[in-house]
Amino acid sequence: MSSTRPSLSFFQQPKPISTKLYDAFIWAYEHSPINFSMLTGIHHPDVRRLPGNILLGRLQHASKDDGKKLNEEINALAEAASKDRRGMSYCSYGSTPVMLITHPTYIEQVAIYNDGNTDRYELLAPFNHIFGEKNIFGMKISDEWRTKRNTLKQWIFEDEALDNVTEKMQTIIDEYFFKLESNDGKIPSVEKFMASLAMDLFTRSILDTPPLEEKVETISLGFGTALSCSSNLQNVALLKLNALANYFYLKTTHKLDDERLNLQSIITKNFLEPNYELLKNTSNILQKHFQDDRQHSLENAYEDAAILLLSGHETTSRLLQFTLMHLTNHPTILEKMRKEIDKNRPLHNQWTRDDLKKMTYLNKVLKESLRLHPPVPIFPRVVTKPFIIADIPSCKSKQEYDQGFANRDVTKDIVISKGTILAVSPFVTHKLADLYDDPLTFNPDRFTSDDIFISRNQDNPYAWFPFGLGRRDCPGRKIAIQEAELTLIKLIDNFDFTVSMVNEDDQPLETYIQGTLKHKGEVSAEFKSRAPKMMG
Repeated sequence: MSSTRPSLSFFQQPKPISTKLYDAFIWAYEHSPINFSMLTGIHHPDVRRLPGNILLGRLQHASKDDGKKLNEEINALAEAASKDRRGMSYCSYGSTPVMLITHPTYIEQVAIYNDGNTDRYELLAPFNHIFGEKNIFGMKISDEWRTKRNTLKQWIFEDEALDNVTEKMQTIIDEYFFKLESNDGKIPSVEKFMASLAMDLFTRSILDTPPLEEKVETISLGFGTALSCSSNLQNVALLKLNALANYFYLKTTHKLDDERLNLQSIITKNFLEPNYELLKNTSNILQKHFQDDRQHSLENAYEDAAILLLSGHETTSRLLQFTLMHLTNHPTILEKMRKEIDKNRPLHNQWTRDDLKKMTYLNKVLKESLRLHPPVPIFPRVVTKPFIIADIPSCKSKQEYDQGFANRDVTKDIVISKGTILAVSPFVTHKLADLYDDPLTFNPDRFTSDDIFISRNQDNPYAWFPFGLGRRDCPGRKIAIQEAELTLIKLIDNFDFTVSMVNEDDQPLETYIQGTLKHKGEVSAEFKSRAPKMMG
């Protein structure tokens, strides 16, 4: 992106020589055909970039307002990328270049064929400061990480495990909705209500633990603090520039030690001190998969379960909240969902995984909600080994990619240097007009595939990726979708509802990025019973 300053305007008025020299350097930085590759790490003249200080880049802007400028930065990068023929843009934060990639072909090359050259470990130092270095979410890719992830995927992916918890989940959901009726159906904070429900669904159905109750807000707050610090671009820059400054900033600004203490005590009490003898004699799903695994003790398994709870409650609750907001604005879609429920209603209203597979329109509604409001709006990675983004078509296999790469036009190569932060953003890509017709409209019928995890019959699989891509994709997506499906079925079948769409100043809600995708202002809701006898 070119500067807003008119070309050579700094020569058109009297200025001190030092100012003229500084402006000359800035202008050269913004317009140089070689892109100052030593500073930026991007070796290509066509990629759009944001203007900034030649030494600090965008760091000064990112530092304003307590550093909470991530949403503005992503919007600025997206605007620059929209003017680039490849859908790429970049800026720098001191010595750290940040590159946004929005088009599916290049997202595919970064997230699939070059994912061995990137990692996010360095970006999560603030997160690991709270939760420890061995959690599956922030752990560095290694043989230990691969073994742990594969075991966890088996635990929460296989149909047998999810079949076993559908009945428990429905019992918990019914409890919440009965409480809702006794409270005149009013929810002052949909966000907190859904967060509590999501936590209970995971802990009580998967881990067989007591309800978290008053601990929910502390857990949610602590996890949100860690995510916000990890995704804050000022912190990212400080990580690169000065690790000690980063640690000092976090301790003094966010008081993470207090949050860490609270969270660690909660996690230890609820997850890390299980009654081992009792667990051996129960059908606890976690115990089933880890009791004979020599590489992972049951205690370590519970530590990873705690991380999945913390990450899963935030994303699931946001999906449910945004979906309810969309349904409030689209009564025709809501009615169509109710007809699908009536058509597929099981005996005694006890839904199984086979029943859920028949709910194809519900899946399309969830896909469309995830398209417009992906709970995780951006997936950053740090380049660990230099690689090339090539100007080749989308590929269907590694062999096809290797052939295309070998026969590429090398003059169009973009070399990505070690240390560059690469970002792919479903929040941006999902709204591109060349990928979706009328992209800002909520329209579940745009999806042709009935499968919840397939965007559009795989005709462009990298145009929809709310659960991430590559080795770091979400291992808990199946259980998260099951939680959302059962909650929405029970809710829309038993209640009429309205969800507020304005903040306390009567202004339309705006989203922003702070760890996850959030909205400004509190969202409240009111529910009125339709047919209470149908619950249970």
